[in-house]
Amino acid sequence: MISKTKPCVTVITPTFNSVKTIKKCIYSVLEQSLTNIEMVIVDDCSTDGTVGFIEKLISNDSRVLFLHNSINRGPGVCRNIGIAKANGEYIYFLDSDDFIPGNEVLESLYTTAIRNKARIIGGSVYRGKGVENIDIAKKRTQFVLKRYELAPFDGGFYAYMYKTAFLRENNILFPNYRNFEDPVFLVGAMCVSREYFSCKEVTYLYTRMEKHVLSHQELCDRVSAINNILSIAGEMRIINYLMGKNLLDIFNYSGKCRYLLRQNIVGLMRVILRIRAEDNMPVKLSKTKLIYCFIKGVIKNG
Repeated sequence: MISKTKPCVTVITPTFNSVKTIKKCIYSVLEQSLTNIEMVIVDDCSTDGTVGFIEKLISNDSRVLFLHNSINRGPGVCRNIGIAKANGEYIYFLDSDDFIPGNEVLESLYTTAIRNKARIIGGSVYRGKGVENIDIAKKRTQFVLKRYELAPFDGGFYAYMYKTAFLRENNILFPNYRNFEDPVFLVGAMCVSREYFSCKEVTYLYTRMEKHVLSHQELCDRVSAINNILSIAGEMRIINYLMGKNLLDIFNYSGKCRYLLRQNIVGLMRVILRIRAEDNMPVKLSKTKLIYCFIKGVIKNG
């Protein structure tokens, strides 16, 4: 049953110099078939005219709350501000350069979530610029209940909608990182919930296709985030190769990152190996492979 007393869904969008993409992002929210929604936009000190452009776009729609940071704080902090301000029963995260692919997506997610009392519900992410020839979640889309520990993952947090009370009661927030903050949030939410509803259809369209070169600070944040993910998953006795591979991926970075990798990788390896040694843990990352990749990375970056 669709709520009439408060917003069904709060869409949270951080913005930073998003003047070229924000119009399509906002319209994809405001044109949803589920009209009892709100959108919380948190601008992170844009300098390209984003603020004025958004103010004109939303001037005639009271469902949008537009907030401004006094200093640049990163997307994770912006999303946390949105969580604190949200009035909706559920929260859907949408980045400013992405958009919701169909106008029935939020209604499909919300009505199924209410019917099944879901804490987390979502679908798949499509990476591209358009929606041609893809299956998008609609009102009659079928969802299935899944157990997170049977197939853990740490990517694609934006494909899911989260019950607001669930996030607040369990203090599930984004860490203050400039990179890889979203996998920490997703793993934390999934490990607490243990289950989620999912469909094969697309619920999020991700448009950013170019590769991003990590700065030194972003790499530091990624190392910290991986450590967080492994620790959270280890405490919940849920870990798999997909999570461990992020540890191995950082060997692709060289130069000024060499010292950072050598100082942090041993501690991260110990986390995995400690978990690997425990009984009944579904870990598919072998000690031999970890050591091999560690040595290979040091040699490559040396």
